[in-house]
Amino acid sequence: MPIVLNDFKTKMEAIIKDDGNLIDHSADIPLFLQDALKRYNQDHPLIKVYDVTPPATGYEFNLPSDWADGFSKIDSVEYPQGTLPGPSYLYCEDYMIYRSPAGLKLKFFIPIILGKTARVNYIAMHTVSSSASTVYLNDFDALSNLAGSICLRAMADKTTQLTNSTITGSSIDYQRKTSDFGTRADELENLYNIHFNKGKEARDLTQAAERSKQMDLRLSTDETYLTHNKQSGEVL
Repeated sequence: MPIVLNDFKTKMEAIIKDDGNLIDHSADIPLFLQDALKRYNQDHPLIKVYDVTPPATGYEFNLPSDWADGFSKIDSVEYPQGTLPGPSYLYCEDYMIYRSPAGLKLKFFIPIILGKTARVNYIAMHTVSSSASTVYLNDFDALSNLAGSICLRAMADKTTQLTNSTITGSSIDYQRKTSDFGTRADELENLYNIHFNKGKEARDLTQAAERSKQMDLRLSTDETYLTHNKQSGEVL
């Protein structure tokens, strides 16, 4: 089954634990998820494929309906599609995105011949709805963490407002909650960064793994490390 909006909502509610209903879960959580998707699209964009099969030999063709102006781009063009023994790809100089009076078009500098297909791989934006999602399954937890961190920052802002409008002893509790929400938001964003090998925490983990790998390599090639003589019991 595909991941859908309600799956994210359930996961995010479990993460943020908004027992005080500081945010409107029905209205706000989808908005915070959309904010997280903007960053996720940069870190792990959606790769899609569409075929250009012309009704007649031509040079200029429509782009797919989900092409996002300013974001989408062509990754590769296989032409003619189905060439054996392997795919034949055009050079990027053989095509361009062309802005015409009728809108954006995919323009080739070689003819796309009738009966032949150009297979286009392109980058699109992820979407999440009540019935479908394009988010990669392996990224579900990471994206939920990022969206949860955005929720928690909004909750921290709300408690700050409550603190500023309160002159009783309860303001101390609001201040503590604001700090707790901020700390938890940072933790969740760090988890997202680690998943995509970004940020200081991810770099630290990568460097630690590299140091461990180098140490293993030195031990495997160093002739001076201790060995045990099974017959004499001596250490050589």
